Parts: sequence; structure tokens; C-alpha cells
Amino acid sequence: MAGTEVSYEIRQAVAADKPQLLRLYAELQAYECALHPNRAAPDEITETHWAFLEDLVVKQDGKIWVAESSGGEILGFLLALFEDGEPYLIKPDRRYGYVSDIAVSEKMRGKGIGQALMDTAEIHFRKLGLSQMCVGVMCANKAGRDFYMSGGFRPYEMTYEKRLDDLSLPEVTL
Repeated sequence: MAGTEVSYEIRQAVAADKPQLLRLYAELQAYECALHPNRAAPDEITETHWAFLEDLVVKQDGKIWVAESSGGEILGFLLALFEDGEPYLIKPDRRYGYVSDIAVSEKMRGKGIGQALMDTAEIHFRKLGLSQMCVGVMCANKAGRDFYMSGGFRPYEMTYEKRLDDLSLPEVTL
């Protein structure tokens, strides 16, 4: 697949990708640290949380896709899972595709890589007969919200937070 100014292919992740995936996950965590004070520093959480995500992929028959450059660099990744919704949902929506994490290297953003990864997940979920695909995004992540909206996603639920300690929250405009 080709994005603007860069050549890459989307493929499933393999064990040898892990060092590059950890680097990208740490970059994602650092980005989220700047958005909200409750995020752990990348050096404190990256390896532990990545192991947790790998376990989820196995337990939920999920997938990890990567965008790999022609030179072998992992430019981005997407982690897709299956979720089971609440019984109050209509039957077709009780099992849905969920994008747990997506990250594109900061230097490669805006070149179509994130959309190519999302398209890959959507195709996969459609082939499995799912009728819904969801993704979570931090309210303070306006770039992420805009990206998902441009890809056809619409807000579904919101979680509100009120701190009971002295941690200050960022102002967010929706």
C-alpha cells in the first residue's frame, strides 16, 4: 500500500516486531501523558501493559496489524479485539469489533497509515459478519477524535470524570 510520500504494507505482527511495537507504544503513552495527568510514564508501563495487551489478543482471538516500510521499519500498529456487549443491546450489536490501540509514528502521521490500518480492521470485522466497530478515544485527544470522525465513526458513549483528590484535569472542548 502506498501513503503520501511513503511506501508500506499492512501485515499481521510477528514476534520479531516486538521491539519496534514497544517503541511505538511508548510513543503513544507519552502522547497520552500530555493529554491527561492519570497516564503512567512510558518507562513505567510500556512493557507491562504491552504484555497485558498481548494476552488480550490471545484470549479474545484478536489481531495486531503493523504498517511496515519497504526498509523494515514499523511505522504504525493497530490492535483489534472482539468485545461482548451488554444484554440490553440488540442481538447483532452484542459482539463487535473493538480497536483497543492504534499508533502511528509521529513523523509518519498524516500520510494515510492510520486510515489504512483502520480499513484493514474494518475489512476483517466485516468478513466475520460483525455489524459494529468501536474505538475509544480520550476526550482531550482532539486530533484522534477528528481522525475517527473523518473515518465514519460517531460518538456513542462518554464517561465523565470528577476528581476527588487534588489532581487537576485538562479543560476539554467537545
